[in-house]
Amino acid sequence: MFVIGSVRSVERDPSVLLKTVLSLRKKPNVPIYLPGIAKPSNLATIVFSGIDLVDDTACIIHALDGIYFTRDEELPLSHVSPDIICGCEACDALSRGCENTTRLLYLHNLFVLKKEMEVVRHRLIRGKLREYVEGKTAFSDWNNVFLSIHDEFY
Repeated sequence: MFVIGSVRSVERDPSVLLKTVLSLRKKPNVPIYLPGIAKPSNLATIVFSGIDLVDDTACIIHALDGIYFTRDEELPLSHVSPDIICGCEACDALSRGCENTTRLLYLHNLFVLKKEMEVVRHRLIRGKLREYVEGKTAFSDWNNVFLSIHDEFY
């Protein structure tokens, strides 16, 4: 297994991810793990790039910073309106004012990441991941830059 360790470089510059994956793919059938940056907003693009494994580190880090994930963006919890709340168990507890907001945010963020993984897996199986990634570019400069660079290579 290959592990991409320059996570901050990948976050700042999506071309680093693409170039790294292209060089690692020269050795076929070896999984590539990208720790630390998978969020619902970028997961489809990460998978489209050729990454095989991700983790929940971004869910933890963002929860510690009071950030609430939606499928398309990250919002400070103070900017989350009731119409955005997803209805997961953690959101139900948050809406009731339960303590331990950080833990509940983490559980919510993980729930949304898992739901997005289900969508990505479904699109991948159906051969529709590229179209889904294109739709994600409207919400994220990172996704947009990645897809532009990807298209230059291919």
